Amino acid sequence: MLDIAKFTLKRFAFELRYPENYLMWDRAGHLWSEVASDLGEIKIVTGQPTTTSFVCSPDTELTVELTRTSFIYHGDQIDAAKDRANRFIRHVMANLEIRHLTRIGLRQFFEQTFDSQKKADEEFSQYNVTSLRPGRFFGIESNSIANAEVAGRISDGKNGVLARLKTETLKSQMDVPMALKDYFQEQAVEKHVVILDVDYYLEALTPSNVFDARVWLDQACRVVRRDVSSFLRGNG
Repeated sequence: MLDIAKFTLKRFAFELRYPENYLMWDRAGHLWSEVASDLGEIKIVTGQPTTTSFVCSPDTELTVELTRTSFIYHGDQIDAAKDRANRFIRHVMANLEIRHLTRIGLRQFFEQTFDSQKKADEEFSQYNVTSLRPGRFFGIESNSIANAEVAGRISDGKNGVLARLKTETLKSQMDVPMALKDYFQEQAVEKHVVILDVDYYLEALTPSNVFDARVWLDQACRVVRRDVSSFLRGNG
């Protein structure tokens, strides 16, 4: 049975969209100076007329564009991250004088880690979220389902959710400092996971004066944890 309590939140992306905002060209410098004073040291990644992006500490990415703003956090200090996201959004909305939002979205990535791809696939098969089953199909005989994936979307025209569940083997390179390369070899590290990817969003014209980012984030996180398991199992 799918149980979100068994997953760990690894990353979330909070995004706001709005009509084209040309004040960005005049106020980018002042905006980012305020952000740095509030959130701490930032380092520039991109500085272009329609896009400015910075990293704020190793775990946070901040982006402001002509029609969208995003706050991406990698880690597990969720409450602190939501507070920083709220402060960042306040600076953006005040400096760019954003009057209305056209889309508000929170995408969360949860993981369960296993010793092997086989164990990840076996766990996926226990979630009862799909009718996929081993057997002979398409002229292929198999007694297991590998790298399984299932997705579902629900929307009422304004509020919506797109949820994906899949198994995957993630590969990364373990770098060895130059001074130690004569003694150690660089190694590829594999991680076998089940990934739960949930995009929760509101597509409706929302006046900025009634929008509170922290309240919206808290509600979005609460609703996703409450309903995503039942939604993917089809018995909500």
